Amino acid sequence: MDDLTYMLNARTQKDTAKTDAWIARQHITAKQFIDTDLQTCLLQAQKMARITIQYHAHYLCTYNTTVLNGFLQKMAFGKSRSKLREQHACAVFRICAQVNRKLYQTADRRCTKKGQKTSL
Repeated sequence: MDDLTYMLNARTQKDTAKTDAWIARQHITAKQFIDTDLQTCLLQAQKMARITIQYHAHYLCTYNTTVLNGFLQKMAFGKSRSKLREQHACAVFRICAQVNRKLYQTADRRCTKKGQKTSL
């Protein structure tokens, strides 16, 4: 084995270890990538739910918080995750869209109070 091949193999193993560690921290398993269309939708919903709960929980009512936490709980276990469908992800997307609208309205009010004009 020449030096270049050795370095590439070492780099690949190092990158794979880092990626596996990151995936484990995100509570994602390799089995989740089998059905890519549905799983991609569910993984996006999981990411949005985590971000919304972590950074914008004060914009959520108790029902929405319960829905997002329930979705994350179901995504954490393989048996319950296999029962999730696209409609569950759509519910998460709707809640996150509501929070985004509230964030935009809050930012728009702050800018108009300061006399700044917002442009999109």
